[in-house]
Amino acid sequence: MARRTSGKKGRDRDLLYIASFIVFDAIVFHQVIAAANPTIEPIARAETASSRQDFFDRQWTEILRIDFAPVFLLARDVLRSFPTSPTTERVLQQMVGAATSVLSSGVLLKHDFMGRLYHKLLLRTTGRYYATYYTSVPAATLLGELSIRTPNPQWDLASLKSISKFRAIDPACGSGTLVSAAYSAIRDAYILAGAATTPADLSRLHKVLVESVLHGWDILDFAAHLTLTTLSLHSETVNIRASNVFALPAGVGQDGRIHLGSLDYLQPQESFSGRGFTPSAQQKSLADNREAEIAAQDYDLVMMNPPFSRSAKPNLKFGYADPKAREKMNRKLGLLAKSLGASGISKAGLGAYFMLLGLKLAKSEGSRISIVIPRSMLSGVSWAVVRRHYLQHCEIEYVVSNYDPGDSAQGIDPWAWSENTKLGEVLIVARTTKAPQKERHTTFVNLWRKPSNEVEAVLIANQVVRRRDELKASIEDHEYLPLDIRSVSYGAIYRLPQSRLAVSWLAPCVFADPELNELVLRILKLPNMTTLPAVAKSMGSDIKQVKDHFAPSTALNATPVVWGHQGHMRTIQMAVDDVQYGTPKKGAASLRLHTGNAASFILAERPHLSTERLLAMSTAVDVLTTAFWEIQLRNPAARSVLLLWLNSTYGFLQYLASATSSMGDIFKFKKGQMLTLPVVNPDTIDPVVLTEADVLLASVQDKPVLVYSHEFGLAATGRGVRHEIDQFFVAKLGLQPISSAQYMQIARDPILTMERR
Repeated sequence: MARRTSGKKGRDRDLLYIASFIVFDAIVFHQVIAAANPTIEPIARAETASSRQDFFDRQWTEILRIDFAPVFLLARDVLRSFPTSPTTERVLQQMVGAATSVLSSGVLLKHDFMGRLYHKLLLRTTGRYYATYYTSVPAATLLGELSIRTPNPQWDLASLKSISKFRAIDPACGSGTLVSAAYSAIRDAYILAGAATTPADLSRLHKVLVESVLHGWDILDFAAHLTLTTLSLHSETVNIRASNVFALPAGVGQDGRIHLGSLDYLQPQESFSGRGFTPSAQQKSLADNREAEIAAQDYDLVMMNPPFSRSAKPNLKFGYADPKAREKMNRKLGLLAKSLGASGISKAGLGAYFMLLGLKLAKSEGSRISIVIPRSMLSGVSWAVVRRHYLQHCEIEYVVSNYDPGDSAQGIDPWAWSENTKLGEVLIVARTTKAPQKERHTTFVNLWRKPSNEVEAVLIANQVVRRRDELKASIEDHEYLPLDIRSVSYGAIYRLPQSRLAVSWLAPCVFADPELNELVLRILKLPNMTTLPAVAKSMGSDIKQVKDHFAPSTALNATPVVWGHQGHMRTIQMAVDDVQYGTPKKGAASLRLHTGNAASFILAERPHLSTERLLAMSTAVDVLTTAFWEIQLRNPAARSVLLLWLNSTYGFLQYLASATSSMGDIFKFKKGQMLTLPVVNPDTIDPVVLTEADVLLASVQDKPVLVYSHEFGLAATGRGVRHEIDQFFVAKLGLQPISSAQYMQIARDPILTMERR
């Protein structure tokens, strides 16, 4: 992969990549059309033409007389923008050779081959700036099949007439992977309904789907163009005269108007328009804006993998927008959030806004919203408003989690549903409804092995839809069903009343194993619990505050600081050598921060479950930290019992259920989540037991603790520090013991071991 060059030279190279891709895309499609239409010369004839550039210009003009305007109008304008030169001829020669190779190998038959090529290109140019990730084909297939095959009383996809009234959209369509998945799922539903009895039926269906049913928006012109090509390639013999794919403006226009791409649709306005790809868009040249009005309407299906960029450093939120433009766009985005009653979602990133956009696009009763979204959405503090909106307006039909740690040797990416990222993701399928909350249920699908191809994805989706109807009770009533393909266990399925999602969507799916999630839900309902704020008078400073005020120092001073994570820290009582110092950067202000927040009771802020051992630790002196929260307790007598609780299995499970799962073994615990973290209530515990907790802590605080998976493995055999702590709470608080089998299940869970099941 070429290194990206900065500045004007780099931008020119990026534009050349994109322009070349559009032309190559059209050359491939040209040959597909030529194979079915004798009036179009095959691309091999370009080799004997006096000018390849003139050859393709003439041929694409002929193709445009047949039609296919959505694909070839832009491609021809790009071709004409190339200089007439020997270099252009050499480049076109190489493209013809590559296109011939692609077509002769049959790789084009592989779903979304052009999308894969596009994303290779995108990730070497604009991808990292827009935080745009490629939805893997199996994931898109799984989401599309679940969206279409799950029964919906408001839908009828059994006839061409009813399908022609159906509307589906991806407001961040990229290469068209999800739009194409929707196409395939609708086509399959049409075939299975017995409606397609002749090839002509499928040809008519293709025309209806591309010209009327399927819609796509993107801020990148070449992405929208590829979406059209991807859809058109489903049938090279059917002329496409119109499309509903648009490139939307983003940034600050010459007239000073600020545009947010698809998110502009969230605000009341007189008009909503984008650059189209058909003659109706009044295209005159490549420089023409091709503006076309986009009609406001309700969509039956909204499918998307929105950009995940967020406001943290580096600020990627609006891609290439210059700092001044980005500032204006951010300001408008903030005002938009406020007008929607969703202030505070900016920290979650653009994905949160797109989820709200999904609700606006899917207004009608029974509309379905299907999303690829970061797993942090399930419990992240900044996502809380979004979750409330969805719980209010929708039945959350599916939460599909990927617990596959991946296998680099087999080319299997970990945790994500998108490619080229290790970010944890989930698939959410929600249906708008006015049904009472008590009638809404959520089906959780936990996959231990990510489908590696479309066939596996279809088989899993079919089984999920079928088994969903077999579920009669909740996971809390011990009901869950396996998902098996060819005698291989791929995961499990279970359901829960939607009312149980009011606090967190993560708690029912923390672990891969449904039995462990049942245990989590049970422990979250333990009696005589309180929350952390009830026992803590102060809950510390975040990493940014500490780093803004202190620089690492090895010199002994009056401001001790614990820098970094606790991978090597093995005991509840932190070793003296693990406490360093900080040099104040801001004088008295830094000293005040230390005095106000330093504590000797610290709680993990971002534990890595595969390499670390403990959630709560004690220090010999009051410290600030960068990877922990400093907890100042209201009642010092509660110190031992709270340290023990947070390092017990009960406290561990409550913590994970209250935190944010961001990437496999990495959990994050933000200040807002401390407000609801359950902990044992010292006020309900006999003072004698508190004293016994002091004795137990003194006996175990210097004993080495193994990494989580090994420590839970020890507990399964009745050994280890954690087992000793658990037994204390079983005996003193009358808790139900955790069984050896449950300990072993925890020890073997992928989020602790990072190993495939």
